[in-house]
Amino acid sequence: MTPAQLTAAGWTCIHPLRFPALVLCAPPGTGLPPLPGTPGFADRLPSYEFLVFESAAGAFLGTEHLLRPDIYQQGQPPCPQQPGGQYLYNPRNDTWFCNRLGVDPSA
Repeated sequence: MTPAQLTAAGWTCIHPLRFPALVLCAPPGTGLPPLPGTPGFADRLPSYEFLVFESAAGAFLGTEHLLRPDIYQQGQPPCPQQPGGQYLYNPRNDTWFCNRLGVDPSA
């Protein structure tokens, strides 16, 4: 599937500010994590899973897993796909994320 097909099927797809060459798609019913200070932030899900695509060609790259800080701190799971094997913190949405792309999106 492509981001356009997913969007047509009710998924939410965005270009993240931090990595604009990517497209992140969240499934219907889950959506994106609310940002701090917005409605729903206090009641957000413990985790989120996105499909990740390359923006220009729409090629599927892998998945990204996000955890709320309280969930991450309980076990600090490994993220073998990232250098150092650790989740990275995203202050914009206050989550820890594991990029399971097999590529470095910042390269």
